[in-house]
Amino acid sequence: MSPGEVVVVPPARAGDGGDRPDRHDHRTSSASSGSSNNTSALQAQSLSSLACNVALFVLLWYGFSAALSILNKAIVGHEHGNFNMPLLLSCVHSVVHTIVSAAVIHWQVPRGHRSRQAIPLKKYLVTYGPTALCTALDIGLSNSSLHYISLSFYTMIKSSVPVWVLIFAFAFGLEQVRLPLVLIILVICFGVVFTIVGELRFSWIGFNMVLIASMCSGLRWSLTQILLSHPSSDTSGASEPMHPIASGRPSPSSPLSTLYRLSPIMAALLGLGSALTERAAAAPGDDHGGFWDSPQAAGRTVGVLVAGGVLALCMTLAEFHLIANTNVVTLSVAGIFKEVFMIAVSMVVFGDRLTGATVVGVVISIAGIVAYTFYKLQRLNAVPRTAYKRLNQEFD
Repeated sequence: MSPGEVVVVPPARAGDGGDRPDRHDHRTSSASSGSSNNTSALQAQSLSSLACNVALFVLLWYGFSAALSILNKAIVGHEHGNFNMPLLLSCVHSVVHTIVSAAVIHWQVPRGHRSRQAIPLKKYLVTYGPTALCTALDIGLSNSSLHYISLSFYTMIKSSVPVWVLIFAFAFGLEQVRLPLVLIILVICFGVVFTIVGELRFSWIGFNMVLIASMCSGLRWSLTQILLSHPSSDTSGASEPMHPIASGRPSPSSPLSTLYRLSPIMAALLGLGSALTERAAAAPGDDHGGFWDSPQAAGRTVGVLVAGGVLALCMTLAEFHLIANTNVVTLSVAGIFKEVFMIAVSMVVFGDRLTGATVVGVVISIAGIVAYTFYKLQRLNAVPRTAYKRLNQEFD
């Protein structure tokens, strides 16, 4: 019986009672109306649940980000903990990410499937090495800059990342030079200049570090786009050493998948950089804060560094959850408010002061970021969904 036949009621036969069909029709109409109301109520409940879920993870993203930034500044800042080993700190964070992501991925993917999908070590390094290098430089220099500059000033200069994204996109031919994009670059740069002029505790060393970190972040984006647009040839049949970290085929959109592939290279690069440049800071003595003077002090130091790695992991997971469950507008707006939130946190926790020029610079930079966000939204709406599916398949 088709669904439409339910509402068709035959005429009453003699002796059946003429009012029965009317009662049946009334009950059917009532059931249909009730079903529609239930569907609307379920949809409203689902939207409310989604909104609460997004709000919760936005708060978690803000909270973990603020906690990580405060911890890093408190440890590395010369006026606070003066732990002058930011590369070691970043290396420990990457090691934590490697261990956790590898454990989860190996638990999720069957052993036989992992061995069949392993990729050659050379291909793994060539494919993910450049992006991991840029990410390591970004994180390492960002943490190093906190030794010299305030958290608020770091946040304001790091907001220049869209400028470098566009500049490298122009350089690699990923983006055509258009007047709106040039204007966006000029607006953000104008805002950064105001923040520099208004900074009370300016440091050229710290400024250059965070500026180079922002450049590396922009370069990383371009390298990722090149990787997606020009996937390397399949070398699964090559007789080369297989790298276990690159085995398995977790979803490319998974945050653990990203950490699983990039964190081992980042940990190696940051560890090498720390060994070459920070050995003097690891020597015991009063001049180095006593972080390694005894086994107990060394244990506390390692514990604090590992705690920072856990916070960084939680922040990344919260951010990727938002990416998976919201649209670009929601995430971009949340990101803009996160910049303002971090500046406010630095003022409350560390007593950072903002001059009038700094406030003007922040407002101008945020205006440029908002314009860049709407530009990205227009471009995303113009790209067919099939293109995203193809890119994901190539990336995987």
